[in-house]
Amino acid sequence: MSEPELLPDVTKMGNDHIHVWHVSLAQLASARFPVELLTASEQQRAAGYRFDADRQCFAWGRSLARILIGRYMGCEAGRVQFSFGRFGKPMLVQEDDYAGNSLYFNLSHSGSYLSLGFSRTMPLGIDIEKVRPISNIATLAARVLAAGELEYVMSLPAEARDRGFLRCWTLKEASLKLSGAGLSAEPKEVLVDPWKEESLIRSDGWHGLETRWMRVLTPASGYIGAVAAAASPEEVLEVCWP
Repeated sequence: MSEPELLPDVTKMGNDHIHVWHVSLAQLASARFPVELLTASEQQRAAGYRFDADRQCFAWGRSLARILIGRYMGCEAGRVQFSFGRFGKPMLVQEDDYAGNSLYFNLSHSGSYLSLGFSRTMPLGIDIEKVRPISNIATLAARVLAAGELEYVMSLPAEARDRGFLRCWTLKEASLKLSGAGLSAEPKEVLVDPWKEESLIRSDGWHGLETRWMRVLTPASGYIGAVAAAASPEEVLEVCWP
């Protein structure tokens, strides 16, 4: 496999649509790494990771974001530049010749998977987690989950509670990333509805949001994720590659 030319061409996206890409880093192991797509500061940051897996995940995340943004915006990936919000949320630096196009994006990684979300008109947040055993789950859940969310997790059979907790957590994390607040906000105050696959919740001005739309994602076997936006999209397309 060469530099990811085999990415499917599904970059035609309508307004108020959301596209979510789930990418297996294991499948990219033999791909030519497009190091030229990283800025000097990103190359320095990548070099600072202790473990190769973390280095590859960071570098491929930034590179694939540029490749896909370039396709959505109709420009060379090497021209794509990022800026960052107060708490680190990445944003696209708009160029004069983008012909009035706009694009919002967000990305997350866990284990051997990357998830990247895109929308032309809707700011969004995305989170992915590898399902794994959660130590002292009852104590942790009581600390970070609201009452209804805690009830959901503890109502599940013992063997399903790890996934149930991560379902709640990814919904919260996606909401926090949507707001740009990250973990500077208190997770327990970010209310979600884990009982539903898709939900719209009133936010009453929380971080400037009147409503929050959330949807549970299924990136791959053994993983769970969520995407959040300020309003319900007309369509959500999930692309698993390769």
